[in-house]
Amino acid sequence: MMNRFLAASLLPILLLNSMPLAANGPAPVRSQPDGLADGFAKFQSIDNSIFAAELKRLAPEGDVPEALAAQSNYFIERFREATTGQFAKGVEKSREINKKRRENALKKPAVPRVYGKSGRGADSFELPDALPSADGIQVVEVETDTSVASTALEQKTIETPEVTVNRNQSASSEVGYDGTNRLSKSMGTEETVETISKADGRKIAKTSKMSFGASLDVCPDFAGVVRGTGTAKFYSQTTINTGKQLAALTSEYTVDFRVTAYVNDDAEMTHFDLKGTVIEKKLGFDRALRIGLVTSTDGTVDGTRSAFVQFDGNTPPSSVPGEYGMTRDISPTLGKETFKPLPTNSDADNQRLTEVAQSASGAFVVDLDMLMRSSISRWRNYECVSVKCTAPKTQLAPNESVDVTAVSVSALDQSRFNAKLNGIGTQTVTPGDQEGKPTATYSLTAPEKEKATIIVKSVSRRGIGLEVLEIPVTETKKKPPVKQPPAKPKKCDQGWTGTVKAVRNFTKLDRGKADGRLLRSTTNASSTYSVEITLVGTRDLTAGIVNNFHGNARGTYVKEETRERNYAPGRMSCSGRMLESPETQKNVLTYRGDSSGQTLVAVAINGNMGHIDFSPPPMMATFTHAYIYETACPSYDQVNTKTARSDNLQEITETGFEVDFNIDPSSPNVLVGSKTVQESDGSETTYTWSLSRCQ
Repeated sequence: MMNRFLAASLLPILLLNSMPLAANGPAPVRSQPDGLADGFAKFQSIDNSIFAAELKRLAPEGDVPEALAAQSNYFIERFREATTGQFAKGVEKSREINKKRRENALKKPAVPRVYGKSGRGADSFELPDALPSADGIQVVEVETDTSVASTALEQKTIETPEVTVNRNQSASSEVGYDGTNRLSKSMGTEETVETISKADGRKIAKTSKMSFGASLDVCPDFAGVVRGTGTAKFYSQTTINTGKQLAALTSEYTVDFRVTAYVNDDAEMTHFDLKGTVIEKKLGFDRALRIGLVTSTDGTVDGTRSAFVQFDGNTPPSSVPGEYGMTRDISPTLGKETFKPLPTNSDADNQRLTEVAQSASGAFVVDLDMLMRSSISRWRNYECVSVKCTAPKTQLAPNESVDVTAVSVSALDQSRFNAKLNGIGTQTVTPGDQEGKPTATYSLTAPEKEKATIIVKSVSRRGIGLEVLEIPVTETKKKPPVKQPPAKPKKCDQGWTGTVKAVRNFTKLDRGKADGRLLRSTTNASSTYSVEITLVGTRDLTAGIVNNFHGNARGTYVKEETRERNYAPGRMSCSGRMLESPETQKNVLTYRGDSSGQTLVAVAINGNMGHIDFSPPPMMATFTHAYIYETACPSYDQVNTKTARSDNLQEITETGFEVDFNIDPSSPNVLVGSKTVQESDGSETTYTWSLSRCQ
C-alpha cells in the first residue's frame, strides 16, 4: 500500500498537468479527470514501499517523509505558476509562422477585418497572462523561433540526528511548433533523494522521473482528419547500499498514444479515437529478494510486459451555457475502452498495465484538451483556409454587374477543395449560398459610387475561410445642369454629435476542490471596463462604409482577483514546535489602466431599429501582486507578506461593444436611451447614448 508521503510527492506532478488555466479574466469552469493521484498511486512499483520502509528505519522518530513531500509540492507549484503563460507564447509563435507562410504562398496581404462588426480577430482561443515569477525558485526560459521552454532546479539538504538527506529536483516544460502543422506540449519532473545514516553509513537513494507530452495538428488534412500523438513515462529506481551489499530496483512504464480526430463539413470536430501501447519493465527485484535486502516483492518479478489499449468514439471538448449566463467548458471525454494484453502476461500484470493505461490517458487528455481547443479555434477562424476571389474587371460603372469566381485554398498544402460557400456584399450578390466544387461564381452588382464589395465565406472539413474583394466604382461624368423644378427636401445625411458610453462589469466566484490538507480554495474576480466617446460630427469614408463617425474616446479599466487558500492545522512548525492552528494564504492581483484617443463609431438606422458599435481604444494597465499569509507564526507571516509591483505594463484586450435598440421612426435625427446587455461570457454591459444630427 502506498504511504502518505509517496502519494503526496506524486500529487504536484499531476497537478502540473491537470491544473486548469486562468484566461484573461475569470477562468472558465472546466471538468477535469478525477482521481489522477489515486490512479498513479495504484501502479507504483514495490520499490516505492521499500524506499519508504528503509527511510523510516534510518529515521524512525523524524518527519523526513513529510518534509520531503512539502518541499516537492512547493517547488512544483511555484514552477507551474511561473510557466502559466508558456502555452500562449507557443501558440502565438506558430500563428506567426503560419501567417508568413500563407502570405508567401498567396502573394497577398492577410484577410482584412470588416469594420462595423465587433469580433476577437483571427484566433478567439482565450489564453492566460503569465503570472509573476514565483518566489523561492529560479526559472530559466529559453525562446527560439519555434518553441518556448522553461527549466528549474532545486537542491535541498535535511539534517536530523540520525540521517543526512540530500534532495535534488528539476522540472521542465516546452511548447513547440514543427514549422508546418504540428503543435506540441510537454512537461516533466525528476527527483533524486539520497539518505545517509550517520550511525553506520548505510545509504538509500530514490530516483523518480515522470513526463507527459502531447502533439496535435493545427489544420485538418484533405479528409478532415487531425492527427496527434501522446507519451507518458514513469521511471523509478531505489538503491540500497549497506556497505557490503548493493541492490537497485528499477521500474519503468511507457505509454504511447496515437490520436485521430474527425472534422465534419461544418468544420466541427465530431469525435476522436485514441490508440496506444503500454509497456512495463522491472529489473533488480529478483536479485534483491535473493540476497535478502528485501523480504518481499509482492509477487513482482523482473521482466518486460506490454499490452495494447484503445478508446473509441471519444467526445471532443465543448462549451455549454452555465449558471448566471456564463459559459462552461467541458473537457474531452473518453469512450469505450478496449484492452488487449499479450498472452504471456499474468492477471496481476494485466491489472497493473490496465491501471497505468487509464491513469496515463487521463493525464494525456488534460494536455489534449488545450491543444484541441487551440486547433479548433484556429481552423474555425480563417487560419487554415483562404478564399481566393477573382473578377475580370478592376473597375465597375454604377449598377454594373460582374462575375466573381471564388475557390477555397488550403493554407497547409495550397490545394483547392470542395466547400460550402456563402457570399454577401454591397448592392446585390447572387446566388448567396453555393457548393464550391471547387469553384463557384457569383454575380456582383455595383452600387452608385465608391466600391463594390463581396465577402465570401468557405466552410468545410478543412476549416473556415473568409475573403473580402473590393472593386472601385467609376462615377459617370456629370452632364451640364438642367433647370429642374424645386427638389423635395432631402433626408438628413449629416454626421452625428453627442456621447456614447458603455460600462462592462464582470464578476465570478470559483470554489476549488479540497484535498485533505487544503480545506478551502476560492478565487473571486471582478472587473469594470468603462469607455465614453464624444462624437464630433464628421464621417469616415476610408473603409468604404458610410455610417462610421469620428469620436474622441476615454477608457478606464479596473480588475481585482483574490485567491485564497485555507490549510488544515498541524502542517507548519514555528520556532521548533508544530502549530495547531490553520493557515491562510491570499494572493491579490490588481490591474488598473486608462487610455484616450480617437476611434470610430458605427451608427445605423433601419426602420424602427437603431444600432451602435465601436471598438475600445488600446489600453495598458499597471499590475500589483499582494502576497498575504495568516498563521500563528508572526515571523513567517512577516517574511512572506508583501506587495510586488510589476515594472512592465500589461496590455488589456476587450471585445468590441455593440447594441441594438428601438427608436421612434418619426424622430430619426435624435437618439437618446439606455440599455443593459448580458454578454455571452457572463459579463453585463450598460450602454447610454445621447446623439443628434441636422440641428
